[in-house]
Amino acid sequence: MSIRRYRIPLPLTLGFDFSGVIDTLGEGITRWKVGDEVYGYALGANAEYIAVKESMT
Repeated sequence: MSIRRYRIPLPLTLGFDFSGVIDTLGEGITRWKVGDEVYGYALGANAEYIAVKESMT
């Protein structure tokens, strides 16, 4: 992946795919509940915690 080509902000947290358990939900989320197992794709997915749109899982 070229940082210049995709204009990724630095510093960069690596990772693109994630899996885990929902810890907290934002307002209006109806598809999931705390404790659900999920997986999906998001830039920076190697972080300890990530926030993604409901549609990305």
